[in-house]
Amino acid sequence: MPGKHVRFASRNRVYSPDPPVIPHLSHSISTASSSPGLITPPNHPHSYLPPSSVYSNKPARVHVRLHPILASSRNPTINFDVSLPPTMITTLHHHPISPRVLAESATNPPLPSLTLFSPHLPWPIPVRPGSLKPGSFVTVADIFTVMYLALRVNITQQDYNTLPSIGDQHRAKGAYEKRCRRIRDQRASAEERMNGMKRVDFLMGRNRFLGLSSSSKGEDIWYFNVT
Repeated sequence: MPGKHVRFASRNRVYSPDPPVIPHLSHSISTASSSPGLITPPNHPHSYLPPSSVYSNKPARVHVRLHPILASSRNPTINFDVSLPPTMITTLHHHPISPRVLAESATNPPLPSLTLFSPHLPWPIPVRPGSLKPGSFVTVADIFTVMYLALRVNITQQDYNTLPSIGDQHRAKGAYEKRCRRIRDQRASAEERMNGMKRVDFLMGRNRFLGLSSSSKGEDIWYFNVT
């Protein structure tokens, strides 16, 4: 029946009809769209964390601190739906985040790169500075933009088959259907459906960003939390 079939890409592609209008992010965009493929999932049936990793909201013993706007919290200070462009992010009072804050370092001390993981995804998300200038560091804007673009990558049938169970496949498909229906413009909704499932659908509707958590894997390895 029309509208009931899941579409997949024959290879990973990025479809982003409205790229985020945030300065100096051309390098970040190309980095996200060429992010690594699948990592081998561990034996745990409902987790894609890399082997021997620790996923916890408790801070690990690291010397790097996050920017407050990125810190893990059940009550985050921003509204960020990771399925929507970063231009849609607002404060809790529905004000845009200031360009000054977006340009600030994501960590203290600043890092030249870092990698994000999620227990819901079999792909790492490498983040590098949007600026190519010597001494550049990962900014708050880089985190938001690279996350969004990495999650906009289309999945293949092979990717879909890595989901641990039929139930998870149905939930991912449901997230895809809901994401397409949420677009009010019928033409845009139909186009989004034709573009197929994306990595964000593996979150199964857990699209609200709750910040980053440190790990025992290194000061440049972080987990992103969603609900």
